[in-house]
Amino acid sequence: MGSSTISLGLGLGGGKAATSSGTSGGGGTPFENLKSVSFDGTDDSMSTASSSAFAFGTSGFSIGLWFNSNGTSNTNIFDFRSSGGSLNVPSLWLRTNGGSSHIRYYVQGNGGYKVNCYDNLNTGTWYHVLIAGNGTTTSIYLNGNSTAVASGSDNTNYEAAPLTIGKYFGNNSYTWNGLIDEFAVWDACLDGNDASAIYNSGTPNDLTDAGSYNTDRTSNLVGYWRMGDGTEAGSGTTIYDMSSNSNNGTLVNGPTYSTTVPS
Repeated sequence: MGSSTISLGLGLGGGKAATSSGTSGGGGTPFENLKSVSFDGTDDSMSTASSSAFAFGTSGFSIGLWFNSNGTSNTNIFDFRSSGGSLNVPSLWLRTNGGSSHIRYYVQGNGGYKVNCYDNLNTGTWYHVLIAGNGTTTSIYLNGNSTAVASGSDNTNYEAAPLTIGKYFGNNSYTWNGLIDEFAVWDACLDGNDASAIYNSGTPNDLTDAGSYNTDRTSNLVGYWRMGDGTEAGSGTTIYDMSSNSNNGTLVNGPTYSTTVPS
């Protein structure tokens, strides 16, 4: 089942090397990031039951996470997909293979709409990615920097769908081999200053704390899975949603907790 070790580096100051622990603070309250979740690249995944929080309108949305890849092939980090539908649902695809690397935000059912980010992504390195759309423009921020923008295509009212992390919905053809940490979803389009603040020079911060943003986005947080550092405290198969929506995730087929975290 799950295994671990990963990281990424780009020409924006470089990726952070994987480390065994990490701490940061926010709003005067101690905040620790000591765990991530490792997916084995075969059949591991995490899924949520509820779809209501992810019925993104055309006014804006953002999705952010830390990733550290063990493999170089084309893989799927997450997918929003209802069991009976396939229209207007976003996915994030990744290939970490040096100069052939890419991050691709893809919307199934919207004419194959996608935003591509090409950079020199390495295995065994932590990266943060934030996808932010305002209804007409979608941007990819990698390690707090805007590296890809698409305009005039993303005026989509997304179909409500549960979240799957670690594979393409419904099959094991494109599974994630590596680590995922601090996965968050907002019902607003975050900007570049927010992306830089969240990246925080490579150390995760508390996304329920207003001080973790350039502009307070805490009221827009509709899902926040700390991947081991939430209520689950590195134990069990439930990843608790630390936003106010209580849309907890379930680890499927044995993903494991890792002490390798961005720091």
